[in-house]
Amino acid sequence: MARVGLLCPDLLFGSKLQGALRAAGHEPVAAGDDADVLVVDLTDEPDARIAAAAPAVHGTLKLLDDQGIPGELVLREVRTGRVETTQMWGRPESVRQEFRRIRSQ
Repeated sequence: MARVGLLCPDLLFGSKLQGALRAAGHEPVAAGDDADVLVVDLTDEPDARIAAAAPAVHGTLKLLDDQGIPGELVLREVRTGRVETTQMWGRPESVRQEFRRIRSQ
């Protein structure tokens, strides 16, 4: 059983993550607490989240260093901008594909 630090401001998504972690036999804790692993949701306001997660990340990397386990931080992707949303409920897949084709030009 691992103590999993969880930093997720979205209440619904965070509670689902907590439930999944508990179901898998892990103990979810706040991201600032002593944790074996850290899970951070960076989908909204990433700068504020990264700043809030910094002490927990530093502590986690220190634990890895103390045990002689190599660890690293990797930025995989950064996205910014806006996306158009259109109600597509009830429309056939051909309409959805055509809409995406036209909008991607």
